[in-house]
Amino acid sequence: MTWEGIVHQVFWLCVEALKKTGDLIGMSYEEINIWLFVIGMPGLIVGLMLALIWQAHNYRAKVKDLARFYPHTAGWHRL
Repeated sequence: MTWEGIVHQVFWLCVEALKKTGDLIGMSYEEINIWLFVIGMPGLIVGLMLALIWQAHNYRAKVKDLARFYPHTAGWHRL
């Protein structure tokens, strides 16, 4: 089987899974698709970006705090 054939099978397997999920929760395939890929995925990406920014901010704050106690390492975090 070619790579294109594998991608084709996986795509249609996912479409069928979305349709069955829609039948279970009373939504159409299109509605689930919108919730997943128009609302859910961008929300997840923005949330992860905010978490990364928050983590970087906290890391920098800890490094600056440590630099107070270890002055000889004060400039290493700027590399």
